[in-house]
Amino acid sequence: MKKIYNISIVMMMLLSSISSVLGQEKSEEDSLRQLEINALRLIDDRPHEIYDISYIKTEEWDKLPVQSYHPALDQLLTPKIEDSLLKEINRRFLNLKSKTVTNKDYFYIWRPYYDWVYNMDPHYRIIPFIDAPTEKRSKKIYKYITKEQKKIPVITCNIKDTVIVYKSFDSTFKSGDVILSINDISMSEYLKYCYKDRFSDPFNIMLMHSFSSVDYIFDVELLRDGRKMSIQTEGIHPNKIFKYTKKQDG
Repeated sequence: MKKIYNISIVMMMLLSSISSVLGQEKSEEDSLRQLEINALRLIDDRPHEIYDISYIKTEEWDKLPVQSYHPALDQLLTPKIEDSLLKEINRRFLNLKSKTVTNKDYFYIWRPYYDWVYNMDPHYRIIPFIDAPTEKRSKKIYKYITKEQKKIPVITCNIKDTVIVYKSFDSTFKSGDVILSINDISMSEYLKYCYKDRFSDPFNIMLMHSFSSVDYIFDVELLRDGRKMSIQTEGIHPNKIFKYTKKQDG
């Protein structure tokens, strides 16, 4: 009976320890979540609530992340390559002259590494993450972007800092049009913050720049036959673009 009693005490102590550890982990998780919420920044002039995260960064980076989902990248990343990439990353960070780093800034700073990864495997992507103060708002934002958000109805071809309309799904745009700017931001500026894909679309090009693609009206400046033109479009739903692409490509 005494043995059973001792075992019961031990079990109670173990359960108490486990509860304490779980409670501590939950507390730490809540604290981290609270820090993240405090870092959220509401982006103005959007048709729907869109948040960016402002990271506070004071020290330079001394290591590149371990890519657990793609171990081959770690094998290819030699100390010499890592050192070279870190020098460029920290140079960009210092040139920013700010301790507050947004998603857009973060992508630009780390672009040398992302470009290196892209050259190793173009399918491996890192994209900005849209968050919100509550799970309910996050779901609402996600639903808006996936179900309601419209896109400029073209597929583009990117040549260095020049973006050309490759395919058009709206008679307003013509194949061969050079897109100069969208919503008063030049395409060369947008291209600093995105992957250097040969073929893309304005949504993906604008996404990294403070989620600029999440809008309801797009003012597009074009160059057509040597003449500048201004076009305003509400865009079309991505499902229609997909259907038009299938129809054109057979």
